[in-house]
Amino acid sequence: MTASRLLRDRVHQYNPSVQDFELAAESRLDDAMTLLLANRLLGAIYLFGYVAEIYLKNAVYRRLGARPTAQAQVIFRQARRKAQDLGLWQHLKQWESGHGLMFWARLLWSLPNPDGRELGSEERCSLYRHVRRIEDRWTVNMRYSVDTSSTREAETVQASVEWIKRNRVALWR
Repeated sequence: MTASRLLRDRVHQYNPSVQDFELAAESRLDDAMTLLLANRLLGAIYLFGYVAEIYLKNAVYRRLGARPTAQAQVIFRQARRKAQDLGLWQHLKQWESGHGLMFWARLLWSLPNPDGRELGSEERCSLYRHVRRIEDRWTVNMRYSVDTSSTREAETVQASVEWIKRNRVALWR
């Protein structure tokens, strides 16, 4: 087996926990900042969007009552079932094979936390505004694109991802 095959096998065998999502978000955020500073703007935007996806999924998982050590795959399936139960599949286009930021935001503001508290209207509006700013500039398919982005676009996405990061705990508590 080649060294690259071994890495691929290790990654596929790894079953991340909910807490691993938080750690991965921090690591990918550092990577995005490195790309932004190197003026590799499309790569930075792509990773910023991916970080937003991780933070949103993590908040949904925690809102569903997942402990930090819970296996993310199990909670992912639970979240998908909950979205179906809530009728969110009417927004299936936003699902984007599990990568849709607005889908995860909708699910997040549709769920009460384990204590029954829902997101307030101000929190929902702010979350919507920041996710919309990211989605207007990001798609998972941009991984195949050449860089045509601007510094302003990258900084807008960065600012909204930073807002999600700062408010991530409040979004699930």
